[in-house]
Parts: sequence; C-alpha cells; structure tokens
Amino acid sequence: MRMIEYDDIDLDEPEGKYGFCASCECNVTTVQRDEGIGAYEYWGCTGVHHDWRDVCPTCGDEVTEEARELECEE
Repeated sequence: MRMIEYDDIDLDEPEGKYGFCASCECNVTTVQRDEGIGAYEYWGCTGVHHDWRDVCPTCGDEVTEEARELECEE
C-alpha cells in the first residue's frame, strides 16, 4: 500500500464534477471557485476561510444538479 504524499495533493485547485448547468442548459465539467471570506482574525486566532463551489466554466453559475441524458450543441 502506497502512502499519499502531501506533495501529490493540490489543495488550491480541487477537482470539479460533471453536472447540468441550468443557465446553459447543458452538461458541463465544472470548475471550482472559492467563495470564502479569505483571511480572518477572531480573538487573536487567524485563519483562512474557504467555501469551494462547483460552477459552470462558460457562464460562472453554480452547478447543483446531476448530469442529464441529453445532447448539447457545441
């Protein structure tokens, strides 16, 4: 069994998923966008808040539905 090295994982760019974009009316492979507030400080404790969202690479709207069985015009 091979142990996962931390260098093998890129936390800055998580992988997207395959889903249906309601705005484009098409199945797309999403890209991830960080909607978090970023760096913060609370009572002397600092941190970075991330809120990764799956969005359409064409229009930028959030993709929340599973992929549908349909053909898209390209």
